[in-house]
Amino acid sequence: MKMPFGPIGAAIFPLVFLALASWVVALAGVASLQHLTTGDKHAWQFDWWIVLLNLVAFCLVAAYTLMGPHRSNIGVVALLAVVTTLNMIRCDVFNTIRLELDSSSTPASSSGSAATGRRLLANSTTQRVDTLFAGYLLMSVFSVLQMLVLGHYQSTSQSEYSSKNVNAEARGLSSSVSGVPTGAATTTHAVPATTV
Repeated sequence: MKMPFGPIGAAIFPLVFLALASWVVALAGVASLQHLTTGDKHAWQFDWWIVLLNLVAFCLVAAYTLMGPHRSNIGVVALLAVVTTLNMIRCDVFNTIRLELDSSSTPASSSGSAATGRRLLANSTTQRVDTLFAGYLLMSVFSVLQMLVLGHYQSTSQSEYSSKNVNAEARGLSSSVSGVPTGAATTTHAVPATTV
């Protein structure tokens, strides 16, 4: 059975699907944190841009796979590398926030409505930060896997391209050599070897 997009499609499309699912998780995390901070609408602007850039990168990977092999593969891999770096940096930031929220949460023994409200807000914030952290972490993992698959595909297509060029050049040489009539005078020149 022939695969419609070849082995690259069979490897990339599940990864793109999983990356888009993790993108939805990150989008939900950013949206929930944005909802929590109603006073400052620009508080999560950088995270919105990162999430949008991830969507662009994942769509470009899918489009690249649909179009077939190109020499622009390196550009898609470079964009995935940038996106992966941004995702990992934000993973570190939100992991630090998670640890700070866990260490500064109100003890369960505290009483009163204010303590209960702080505890609920801390739990809500922790869940929102955990959601965004999970989204960034999963997008990082699937971006790296996509880079590995695209890199492997690029190296195999380059070797096929190189072998076709070598074969074409060899055919060109053999045709020019076979074009020399038998018994024709040829000259050879000796080139002295020099050592430096």
